[in-house]
Amino acid sequence: MTALKAIPYVVGQWVRGDRFYGRQKVLAEILEGPRESLWLVGTRRMGKTSLLKELENRASAEDSGFLPLFWDFQGADDPQELHLSFHDALLDAQERLEALDVDLGSLDQDDLFASLGRLRRHLRSTGKRLLLLCDEVEELIKLHAKDRSLLRKLRRALQSGGEVRSVLTSTIRLWALAEERGDTSPFLHGFAPPLYLSSMTDDEARSLLRQDHLPEAARPDLDHEVVEALRGACDNHPYLLQLVGKRYLEVGDVDEALERVATDEMVSYFFAVDFEMLSPQERQILRTVAEMTAASSGSLEERLDLTASPVTGGLLRLENLGFLTRNRKRELILANRFFREWIQRSTPRPDADTDVASATPPFSERVTEILSQIDARVNEGDSAGPQELLEVVYDDLRMLARRYMSRERANHTLQPTALVHEAYMKLADQTRVDWQGKTHFFAVGAQAMRRILIDHARGRQRNKRGGDWLRVTWAEEVFPGGKRDLSDEELMDLDQAIEELAKIDARQARVVELRFFGGLTVKEVGTALGVSERTADGDWAKAREWLKGRLSREVDPR
Repeated sequence: MTALKAIPYVVGQWVRGDRFYGRQKVLAEILEGPRESLWLVGTRRMGKTSLLKELENRASAEDSGFLPLFWDFQGADDPQELHLSFHDALLDAQERLEALDVDLGSLDQDDLFASLGRLRRHLRSTGKRLLLLCDEVEELIKLHAKDRSLLRKLRRALQSGGEVRSVLTSTIRLWALAEERGDTSPFLHGFAPPLYLSSMTDDEARSLLRQDHLPEAARPDLDHEVVEALRGACDNHPYLLQLVGKRYLEVGDVDEALERVATDEMVSYFFAVDFEMLSPQERQILRTVAEMTAASSGSLEERLDLTASPVTGGLLRLENLGFLTRNRKRELILANRFFREWIQRSTPRPDADTDVASATPPFSERVTEILSQIDARVNEGDSAGPQELLEVVYDDLRMLARRYMSRERANHTLQPTALVHEAYMKLADQTRVDWQGKTHFFAVGAQAMRRILIDHARGRQRNKRGGDWLRVTWAEEVFPGGKRDLSDEELMDLDQAIEELAKIDARQARVVELRFFGGLTVKEVGTALGVSERTADGDWAKAREWLKGRLSREVDPR
């Protein structure tokens, strides 16, 4: 099989534009339908953020009747965080706002409701409406416990007549706000019933696997039989489709690619998280269907000793969420091969007292398990890096970065070391991880932190605000003049310089990444890269001198 220059599939990150496939019916309903308040529900890795980003992309067209605003609620678990998260959304949309003569200086970063009101009033004269695209809305559950009045005020702001179209995305956890009995009008009143984001259609899944949006020469070489085999195993689940497609291009064999995904700890982790969100009754329905292989509503009622009403309600939601599907005989079956195998492995023995959810290993153990697999592969001579762990921890690292960075004012003192160490303390029990595994974790954290910091710097650079500086570990050893406080522009210059250094000496560039963004000591860098401490120290000295010369052309010492 001819190797491709690049694997085109995007695994575990949001996409939009040419990288986005399918979901045309949902997109049309949101952009063209009559509802002004929509709630989109789906399991993890079903593409909720990608859908919002594609909505933002399409609604940014000049002939669109909307001004899109992507609002990430992650970390907004208290009133101040909520206000600041909306201000972040305004900053990210600055170019679109300025094109409509919206002055960001007139919007209050400490009062999202005042800012929303001014923005709505301004948009009236432009013929556009505000399209609020709200991601990670589960954070409002914590906010509701702290300040119910604020949540009532937020619901009114999101449902401002015909001036605002609001789209919420979440997992089923957000149902908690619909079930509150203390509020006369629960937060989700007007947003329910939800739209469910489940598996893609057959044609959409085929298009995704074939990568039809790419030029023909860049598409993967998949014949019809391979496409159907991969698609059938995934039941058109978008994340699994991209993962099996990637594995197939790596190994060139369908059975081996499917087996690798079936035993992937990251996939098991996502299944476990989704399963734990379900009600005990819904979990029992899935376990029973797994035991029966195929089932009807009547057989489930009899097997579970329940009346038709609760079984039917649970089945409907499980189908909508993509856990269950129907075969040609209209019998209920578990949706895809990988979930089927996971639940069979996870179902307790008949004599066991433990529920599947409580039997699921804590996240720290899953991280440890992945680290052990990585170490074993490295010992066997496999040169693959710890990409699996990076994909697992990246979302958590990004959340921590938001907490530390985007909430700080000028001259804040964030250090990536603090982020990586806190992420490690949060996700992995140090008593169960050996030093080699821990070093691998920090190495992966350095990669994630570099991405987080540069993404943040680019966003702020677009905003052209100035006055915000980042204090970064080891900066005084890299930048001319020994300065520690870096502007966003200087941080981006450093990132570009590391890219250039990587073309000259890849290991030196990696040393800089581990030291600068990960905060590793020279000894830890040597361990992570499999070289002696003396070699790592030499690489660090050479890279530092090269960077000083390169950056002296870009940075004026202060």
